[in-house]
This record gives sequence, C-alpha cells and structure tokens, in this order.
Amino acid sequence: MKATLKLPENYEEIDRIDLEKNKKQMILVNVLSIVLAVLVFIPMLILAPEGASFPREGLDVVILLAGMFGYIILHEAVHGVCFWYFSKQKPRFGWKSAYAYAASDAYYAKGPYLVIGLAPVVLWGVVLALLAALLPAECYWTVQLIQLINLSGAAGDLYV
Repeated sequence: MKATLKLPENYEEIDRIDLEKNKKQMILVNVLSIVLAVLVFIPMLILAPEGASFPREGLDVVILLAGMFGYIILHEAVHGVCFWYFSKQKPRFGWKSAYAYAASDAYYAKGPYLVIGLAPVVLWGVVLALLAALLPAECYWTVQLIQLINLSGAAGDLYV
C-alpha cells in the first residue's frame, strides 16, 4: 500500500502531530530549526569563496527576498507532486500561523511518506548547492541563505 483514503479497521492512533494546536511540538520544531540553521551556517562561512558578501541593500535584498519566497512555494510544490504521485489525489496548499503547507486527505505508508517529507529538502538542497558552486562569488550568500532556509525550514518535515 502506498496510500489509501480509508484507515484499516484495526488502526489505532498512537500520537498526533499538530503544530498549530500543540505548542510543545511547535516550540520543539522551532528549536530544531534554529539548531539546524546554526549547524548549516558554520560550514557555509568556512566554505565561502573570496569575494562573497551578504546581500545588504537594494536589488540584492529584493532578489534574496524573492528567492526565499519562491523557494517556499517550490518546496511545497514538491510535497504536492509527491502527495499526488502516491495517492492520485489533488493536494491542498496554504499558510497557517508561521508555516506554509501542502496537505492531503490520503493516508500513506511509511516509505512513501518519507519520500514525500524529504523530497523537497533533498531536491532543492542539491539544486542550491550546485548553484552556489557554479554562480559567481557575489551570488554565494544569496543562494546559501536560501539553502539555509531549505535545511532549517525542513525541521517540521524532519520532525514528522
């Protein structure tokens, strides 16, 4: 079974993840996000090429903000494509509290759900790493700050 719309009769709920209603879970995910950000930022600093500088003003900041917003949409789109692939059901997208989301009414086996949960961070992690390596040094921090959001922003996906 990859996905189903109906739970088996012998299904027993063990736990529920609800970052909107369960403040303890929400705090845990946010702490995990900060820890991931710090752990990822340190190697980025060490590996920064000569001539790399943080976007601080004007068009550089606009490009960074547009890239961050665009990344969030692309991240959720990958979840949505994976939801659809495994269930053939149209996913839902939205924004609640501080979180963008893709959702599905289907129930997934562990293997497909791991793919659904990790696909965006892996796919965009590779794409952003290649961009950071191939683009001029002046673009390094713009790409790496989006990569930072990719990895630390996946804290919720990793938690689930």
